[in-house]
Amino acid sequence: MRILDLTSLQSFVAVVESGGFTRAAQAVNKSQPAVSMQLKRLEDLLGVVLHERRGRQIVLTEAGDQLLVDAKRMVAISDDVFARMTDHALEGYSEKRGA
Repeated sequence: MRILDLTSLQSFVAVVESGGFTRAAQAVNKSQPAVSMQLKRLEDLLGVVLHERRGRQIVLTEAGDQLLVDAKRMVAISDDVFARMTDHALEGYSEKRGA
């Protein structure tokens, strides 16, 4: 079973939104080579090229455009679940259930 790595998807979104690997690395608190490696692994896993460099500009391929929509959604869902599950209002609920 193949599973997409959420941190790689976060880095991919950060690269697109920031316009580059260095700024994306700062945004996700990783080194630039680590972000570059994460995108390379995504490309290898999916068997597609996600972006091209045109000078200093990052341009998404068609596959990159398609992944971006889903990656943003997956990251948003993860953020939402994390926020809800770590909300202090849940503490009483989990204590009552014996968790």
